Amino acid sequence: MLKQIATDLLDMAYDEQGDADGWPVVLLHGFPYDIHAYEEVAPRLTSRGARVISPYLRGYGATRFLAPTTLRSGEQAALGADLLALLDALQIGQATLGGYDWGGRAACIVAALYPSRARGLVSVNGYNIQNIAAALQPADPENEYRMWYQPRRAPLRHSLPASPKKSRGTGYASTAFALGTSTPTCMLAAESRDGWIASKTRSQWEEAVNLKRLRGRSYG
Repeated sequence: MLKQIATDLLDMAYDEQGDADGWPVVLLHGFPYDIHAYEEVAPRLTSRGARVISPYLRGYGATRFLAPTTLRSGEQAALGADLLALLDALQIGQATLGGYDWGGRAACIVAALYPSRARGLVSVNGYNIQNIAAALQPADPENEYRMWYQPRRAPLRHSLPASPKKSRGTGYASTAFALGTSTPTCMLAAESRDGWIASKTRSQWEEAVNLKRLRGRSYG
């Protein structure tokens, strides 16, 4: 069931499944996907007694910034703070945290800085707190082209909008490109493609992505 809850900065949308008294699990999606990445995982966990919470990260789906003055940042510190704020808002003292990419980073940060809040950690891409200094070093060409949304690497940086304000007309195209270059064919059914793209282009997703590009930082 999709629900909403307010934190200090966000009106967060999240899917909740399972018994409210079950052992809490928070599953965090990554770029450029959304909560549907876990639609086959959540039932398996609830069948074993878990309370499964899958939030839309900032900029995704129905999650919204509460104030227009809040910086639309997608930095790892912001993602970690959002997860901690969600746990606090739901009055969850400790949870098993799982995620990948952006979501995995948020889970790793909370587990590292607030270990008492993490009953367990499952990070698909490994322990992925970003080393910002090392991220300034270029990757090999095969990996560089997949990181088009990062300003220091992006081969498309001159064809993408220069600011969030100018990006409104390019949302579908840029999101479709991200899905097309980042998604293994086994993970994305054809009927899901347009729905996943729509969850970003109707949201504040582009603002967070483009601000990150403008500030010259890397998502990793």
